[in-house]
Amino acid sequence: MISSLDREVFIKSVGRLKKDAANGISACCPLCGDTKNRLHLVNVSSKDFSYVKCFNQGCSLEESTSILNFLKISNSPLVEYYKRKTLNKKIDQIKESKNLQDIINTITKPDTEAEIPKVLLDAFDKVTDVPEAMEYLQKRHLTPRADWLFSKEKFFTFNNKNIFVENYIIIPIWNSGKFKGWYSRCITEKAFSTFLLPDTPKFWVLDSSKSPDIICEGIFDSLSLNFENPAAAISADIPPEILEDLPKDVIIAFDNDKTGIQKSLKYSKHGFQIFVWPEIEFKDFNEALNTYTKEELTNIVRSNIYQGLEAEIRLRMKEV
Repeated sequence: MISSLDREVFIKSVGRLKKDAANGISACCPLCGDTKNRLHLVNVSSKDFSYVKCFNQGCSLEESTSILNFLKISNSPLVEYYKRKTLNKKIDQIKESKNLQDIINTITKPDTEAEIPKVLLDAFDKVTDVPEAMEYLQKRHLTPRADWLFSKEKFFTFNNKNIFVENYIIIPIWNSGKFKGWYSRCITEKAFSTFLLPDTPKFWVLDSSKSPDIICEGIFDSLSLNFENPAAAISADIPPEILEDLPKDVIIAFDNDKTGIQKSLKYSKHGFQIFVWPEIEFKDFNEALNTYTKEELTNIVRSNIYQGLEAEIRLRMKEV
């Protein structure tokens, strides 16, 4: 049966219909101007999705395509509406899933980083195989890790459910040797997304078997420095379950903005080493890579680490 959302956007895009059934709709094609109702929306029950195809010879929709591609090709104003509705629906389905832990328990970290667990990640391309993703990373002076992936226009299937991910670099998150989710970053707009399996803290570390030596806000920021085992809070907050196990010699190096200063003040009270930004006009480390090398940035960090009262005083001065 065609989903109510696919039905809704297809009908709004084509107008007059000839056939309207549970598993298929036919109408006039808005692309080639066909008037013989040879444009079809068809449900594929075995794959749980619908496709669009025009049977008018020479039409640009002669090859079957997804409803989303049809909306894009026909310049429909419903593209963003469809993407938003689809994503919300898939997220709700994931939250309602009952047997996620069974899937988690079947996944272990591979012997080498190049062997990506097929159970959850086989829907994605390797980021090194996608030129536009590599160009995006090169502009940010970053070299992708072997396990980084990319989703261009795909439905990622998890636990028999689909999550829509488009034009995102996918960075897997590991915990105790097991895959726990991913952080993703869009290359076409300023957008971020994190997918985590249940009971997984929002935290990334290069080697999850060891304590991190530095924690930044973002993954790209942490990889902009030359530290042995960098980590990222993927926000301005370190999860409590992570915080309580951190050794006090970990360096907290958050962004050079109001939130970063406030959170650094918070963690200085826990006794951690705090990096306090000197008088350089950059918001974060990845941005600073446009001016400094990784080695230079690392030296700047090591030269501006403070602890306890001294860290608090210097942070307070930056607030003024």
